[in-house]
Amino acid sequence: MEQLSFHPLTALPANARLDIARFTATTGIVGASLARLSPASYVPDWIIKNGAITGCLSLLDGQRWIGSNQSAQIFYADTPNAWENFFPLSVRHLANLRQLLLSRWHAPQAENRAPLKLGLRQFNFIFDQKNFPLWQNLHVLEAGAGSEILLRSASGELRLRRCRPDETKPVIWINPHGDIGNRALQYLTAAGIQAHAPEAEIQNIHLEFWGMQKPALRPPEDTLASTGKNVFSIDVAGLGACLRNRQAEAVAIDSYTFHTDHYPAREKCRKLLPHIAVEDALGFGPRELVCNIRGGEVLRGVHPDYFPFPAKYYQLLAEESGLEPVFYGQIEDNPYINHLRTHFPKSRFIPSRGAAADFEVLRRSRNIAVSISTFSWLAAWLSHAERVYIPVGGMFNPIQHPDQLYLAPEEPSFRYVLLPILKAASLYAEPEKFWKIQDDIGNFARFMTAVDVDELLRAVRNRPTKRVMTTGFNAAYYCAQYPDAAADVMSLQISPLGDYLKHGQARESILPFDTEHYANAYPEAVKAVALGRYPSLLRHYLHEGFQKGYTPQPASIPAAAPGH
Repeated sequence: MEQLSFHPLTALPANARLDIARFTATTGIVGASLARLSPASYVPDWIIKNGAITGCLSLLDGQRWIGSNQSAQIFYADTPNAWENFFPLSVRHLANLRQLLLSRWHAPQAENRAPLKLGLRQFNFIFDQKNFPLWQNLHVLEAGAGSEILLRSASGELRLRRCRPDETKPVIWINPHGDIGNRALQYLTAAGIQAHAPEAEIQNIHLEFWGMQKPALRPPEDTLASTGKNVFSIDVAGLGACLRNRQAEAVAIDSYTFHTDHYPAREKCRKLLPHIAVEDALGFGPRELVCNIRGGEVLRGVHPDYFPFPAKYYQLLAEESGLEPVFYGQIEDNPYINHLRTHFPKSRFIPSRGAAADFEVLRRSRNIAVSISTFSWLAAWLSHAERVYIPVGGMFNPIQHPDQLYLAPEEPSFRYVLLPILKAASLYAEPEKFWKIQDDIGNFARFMTAVDVDELLRAVRNRPTKRVMTTGFNAAYYCAQYPDAAADVMSLQISPLGDYLKHGQARESILPFDTEHYANAYPEAVKAVALGRYPSLLRHYLHEGFQKGYTPQPASIPAAAPGH
């Protein structure tokens, strides 16, 4: 009797009659859709439905039921009658198939090749007179201690060995965005995730300043958890734990990552991104304040949250510091630069020497006034400057952008200047509005105290963001809670963690959680929810309780640890 009539696509003859299976969502039970490929013009949509026999499933094509007779010939019926002529698909057989799909295997004779993945889209059911009965064809035989699987078919047999977790490294893959500053911050975020998953490998690095050009193909989507686009704040610790505990095989950083919580400690960042070898890139000395100037597209108002600063702003910094301003960067002949020259007739104005040199000049300077720019901020972050002036405005204001954070109150060299909430305007297209904004900035700008910074951070942390917490994520539990997610996972379209990140906080059931136990054990969590700090006890655990060592279930009930 044939035990399994699955064949890899490459092993089938060109004239074979194929039916490719792929999973789709159903309600309450895992289902499958089979799209038949044949020379005929008619392509049926075969769906596995709840069968009339308890515990079984059967195939439905539109309004017609599909069965086979004792000679294994396929036929259609308008009603599910004459059940003796059907070979129903049992839930047990489907469970065996599910285990096959969720496993990773590779052929032992090809150790130097990438793992061979088994999924319904990679294999075919052969529907002919010998192999059609599904109840026979879905048997899976395992040999040895469960580490090897034997697939038998009419044309032979294929032995595959289980890929143990320690045979492959988890991956943190970077989808490079923007200029060198943005890409470097993505790399530091990858390093932040790696700190929680030391075995993970960072791939697809594109940092030419530091001689790090390591292109790599994007991992398959079924192994991948994407941070998503336009999600500037991610759960670094949670994603690292998911990689460490093999709840995900790969994480893709698909967004900009502008958040100080993402990055390793400042000294570690300096080691990861050492000084760039640039000739004569000398920083400015202890008596000078280098004011990094951004012009170009910023003066054109291309980015509404990027804008330059008026002379009054720099006068405020000069008075507080007692230093001589030096204007360095995109120094061009335009009304804005002329405005600065008029107010600082004795100051030096030094044009850009190129991106790499500019970065090193800023980084090596003793005192830095940062422009609204990730390039400028990162150079200051990696520096050993005695004073760093950060404008808290535009994209640097976490009230204006709650998913971004550039404040580091623990850094004694950082000084913060609060600006009004406003949007940029073009110097050329809207000159009156541009200069009105410059006046507003100059009239409002003021230094923030430590109390001001703490108040701002408290306000930010109490506001909802797009961050999706992945702490304690359990893939098996998640798939059991959301059958539609499980269906996409089994079709190798997405990973469980990837599905959760995609749907965000709409799906909270990501790990076994006993609400009654948690409420009784941690009354301060109940208070935090009552005060509106968290929407639920589960969210309290994900954001705070996990870090404090709280347990999501009673000690007598073993928690479903990630990876088990």
